[in-house]
Amino acid sequence: IPVIGEPARSSSLVKATITVMLSRPAWAELPESCAVELIPRGSTPGEARTQRTPLGGSVVEFYDVLFGTYLIRVEALGFVTAEVPVSVSREHHAPRQVVPLVPAREITGEVRDASGKPVVGIEVSARPIEAIPGFVQSTGVAITDENGVFHIQPLPEGDFWVHAGPLRSPISETYKAELYGER
Repeated sequence: IPVIGEPARSSSLVKATITVMLSRPAWAELPESCAVELIPRGSTPGEARTQRTPLGGSVVEFYDVLFGTYLIRVEALGFVTAEVPVSVSREHHAPRQVVPLVPAREITGEVRDASGKPVVGIEVSARPIEAIPGFVQSTGVAITDENGVFHIQPLPEGDFWVHAGPLRSPISETYKAELYGER
């Protein structure tokens, strides 16, 4: 039977399912469990809902979602909090949203000149001492801020050589950084 006019908000004709799929770099392992939150935005009615991924799982589904706009927020230990917008409508009533998880591991430090003043805007490079399975990136790079501080991320656990200057043209001595844990 054709529907005439706009269906009421409580009608099953304005409800949908949102599938959230988590991705991660090949060298990073999925966390045991992630909190996935669906937050209504703008004039979308309803309250935020949270689900946890099953142990070692990477997919969560939210059922009976009203048409509107939402923010998907994923929090997982050892990963940067990810936020991705999604819309649900008559045309897109079963969206599947891939949310990339970025490991929160980083190498942090500061670069100072011989007199102890911070060096601003210089490249700092980090490269693995030994090959790390699945980590195809040969180096991590960052630029120092106004205080000479740098943050190189995301990186897998392991040992790295760190120096100021481009990877092939260091302008400082090379330091060994052991990255186990988040920083």
